[in-house]
Amino acid sequence: MTTIEDEPTKNLTMPVTQTSLTTNAFTDVVNLSAVEPLPAVCTTSPTQAEQLIVFEDISAEDVVVPNGDISPSRSALEELQPSDQNQQIAPIESPAEPKAVTTALPRTRSTSPTKKSQQMAQPENLSQDKNDVLKTKRIFISGIERVKARTLDIHGFRKMQDLIKAHPQQTEDLRFDDLLAALLDFIKSGNEELKTDNNIKAQALKSQALSTLRLLQKQGVADDRTSEALCAILLASSTGYDKNSHLPYDLERTADGMFALPKHDPVVSIRAVLAQTEAAAPTNHNRKAFMVAALSMLSKLLSLCQQTSPEDNQALFNLDTPLLARLTKLARKNFDDLDAEVRKANTAFCVQWHAALKRKGEEEKFWELLNGVREERLSLLAYYIARRGGGS
Repeated sequence: MTTIEDEPTKNLTMPVTQTSLTTNAFTDVVNLSAVEPLPAVCTTSPTQAEQLIVFEDISAEDVVVPNGDISPSRSALEELQPSDQNQQIAPIESPAEPKAVTTALPRTRSTSPTKKSQQMAQPENLSQDKNDVLKTKRIFISGIERVKARTLDIHGFRKMQDLIKAHPQQTEDLRFDDLLAALLDFIKSGNEELKTDNNIKAQALKSQALSTLRLLQKQGVADDRTSEALCAILLASSTGYDKNSHLPYDLERTADGMFALPKHDPVVSIRAVLAQTEAAAPTNHNRKAFMVAALSMLSKLLSLCQQTSPEDNQALFNLDTPLLARLTKLARKNFDDLDAEVRKANTAFCVQWHAALKRKGEEEKFWELLNGVREERLSLLAYYIARRGGGS
């Protein structure tokens, strides 16, 4: 006798319905005792077998859609109306970025930010330029007054030099003529007149004044005052300076710049230097430096007389008799000077003087003017003239 346990279990089959328990098209064998009831959301239960029908979509790759035939606002499967076939596809817009609504505004003429800023800056620039001009004028006038008062320091001289370089042209605000007059007076003043108790510092101040004067030379300011400038340089050489000082070089360099000025007349300068030598020759220990500078300056001026073209010998013929007499007096006196450097400078001066008279055709007159000088002095002079090439 079989028991309930030995009785084979009956298998029941049921068709698979399209529920949440099945996810494919196959039929599963389900034990009814093991099937849990459906959730409460499911209101109906399958009672009979239903045939599962699967609809397949045509592959999108097999469908060719002409451009512009489908509007993105329509459903993908919606049939197009004939009137919509010629409509173009509108640009796709992201829902997160809604299209901004713009309204037409009347067009007005506007100014670019750059141009507007330039227009706003123009009054400020004009005001700034005006302030710079006033400041430059104030500094320049103050510098001239301090030069006259002998209180301008080295930094002040350099500031004046920067102004001259930045403003090469003389204007009503920058009177270079006034500065030139103040500089010449400063250069020829004695070291004791400067507002400093240091002789080395006084020489440094004069060197800066000479540098400023050379800048004015380049601007052509000193063309009409060459003779006066040479006399100031001559007096500056007698104020005393150390042997290792830079001042002698600055004096010579500035004088050479005066000689090279285009409007310079060497004969006029010869007369001025002679007058300075005759009137203010120092008698103290600075006489040596003064006389050496004067004789060297006269030698260069006589050399300039020889550099005139043969068609224009006006400079040579301006060496008239009164001027030759003054030159003779100066030469005779320095032939017997006690200082060897003065005698050497005097010999060089006489060599240039001989060359100028020889070119003029008055070589014999030169020896006549020196008649009475000691023979040994004349012999030495003749040697240097011959060494020079006979004055040619």
